[in-house]
Amino acid sequence: MKTIWIRQSDEAFAEWLSLREKVLRLPLGLSYSADDLREEADDRHLLSYLDGKLAGGLVVREVGDDGLAWKVRQVAVAPELQGKGIGRKLMLAVEEKAREEGVCELVLHSRGEVVPFYEAIGFCAEGEPFVEVGIPHRRMRKRLS
Repeated sequence: MKTIWIRQSDEAFAEWLSLREKVLRLPLGLSYSADDLREEADDRHLLSYLDGKLAGGLVVREVGDDGLAWKVRQVAVAPELQGKGIGRKLMLAVEEKAREEGVCELVLHSRGEVVPFYEAIGFCAEGEPFVEVGIPHRRMRKRLS
């Protein structure tokens, strides 16, 4: 598996956006708007390729004034490749990069059904469940230092 970091301006972004929409938005009857994309213009995207094919990816946003925390968003793996460890490898790659850059913690909003996945890789749920994009979520955190 090969991973690469991209920005919205990179050629690979269109294919990544299509996969995100297919996996995360269309099942909820949603799509990405121009405003959604403008809002993440400064975010970084980590993509994973398997045998030259886009297997999955995620979005990272710096949060807080000091840049010492990252919010992981939009984790998506191609349906036919789910359950093969790609999501785990993506999360480990984010963690490695975060440590390299001096980031102290990762935070995310997990869909309710995948909370156990994040707990298995060291994230802790915080607070009560809440609704985001019409479905239950949990705020989760992992301290890196």
